[in-house]
Amino acid sequence: MKLLINDNTTTEKIQEVFGSLYPFLRIIFYAQETAHPQRRLVNGNVAHLLAHAEEYCFVDISGHRTVSEVEADFLSLGLQAQILRKSGSVWIETLLTRNWPLERQNHEGELLSAALAPVSSRK
Repeated sequence: MKLLINDNTTTEKIQEVFGSLYPFLRIIFYAQETAHPQRRLVNGNVAHLLAHAEEYCFVDISGHRTVSEVEADFLSLGLQAQILRKSGSVWIETLLTRNWPLERQNHEGELLSAALAPVSSRK
């Protein structure tokens, strides 16, 4: 799956498409210029970040691609992305599993979420 990025693209739309493909993964974006440990989240239109890119571009978010590859693609466009995996009711960083494909990350999130779900909500 290739995600179209143009001057009308918003971070919310990217998150919506990404989340529909990978319901146990989340993608968030940060401002690159922030060196503070509590980095500033970026929301809204990404047009101002695409100044060095073409009119439009694509980011491949296919299941075989790794977290590090996808994050690097967004970084090359001026968007610092971070992909998180669901674990029960919380979202965890994928720092130690950055080389896993998105499909594996999503599957692991599904397994962890099922295993950590309250007993009353398990089927």
